[in-house]
Amino acid sequence: MKFFIVGYMASGKTTFGRELAEEKGMSFRDLDSLVEERAGCCIPDIFAREGEGYFRELERDVLREFCARGDDFVLATGGGTPCFFDNMERMNAAGHTLFLDTSLPVIIGRLREQRATRPLLAGLSDEELESHVKKHLDSRLPFYLMAKERL
Repeated sequence: MKFFIVGYMASGKTTFGRELAEEKGMSFRDLDSLVEERAGCCIPDIFAREGEGYFRELERDVLREFCARGDDFVLATGGGTPCFFDNMERMNAAGHTLFLDTSLPVIIGRLREQRATRPLLAGLSDEELESHVKKHLDSRLPFYLMAKERL
């Protein structure tokens, strides 16, 4: 069985995915880390050098490879992964999708501490961060709700 963890950035997908993989005796992978390995640099550098479009295409290609694999695994996706191309449909067809539905205050609290490492949030004030995250999460929610299970 393949498990795909989806949800907004800083919702805890990687932490939850590692715990699920250990519980199930499966391997765990993080899609953002795999994209960084493929690109040979970190995500903020990919965004700065090549732009979001290039990042999303690379992310899609790595995800497709994982969907086609024959082994069992748990994969934590990036926050935007389900929202581009046919990624959500592909994950649903390949395995079990889990939406990690973390509350907005928890997400904002985590992102306040991490914003410098998040390309879409760097440089935002606290007020801008809150407004951006609320709007951004609302726009992504329909994709997350396509998951087979909501946690």
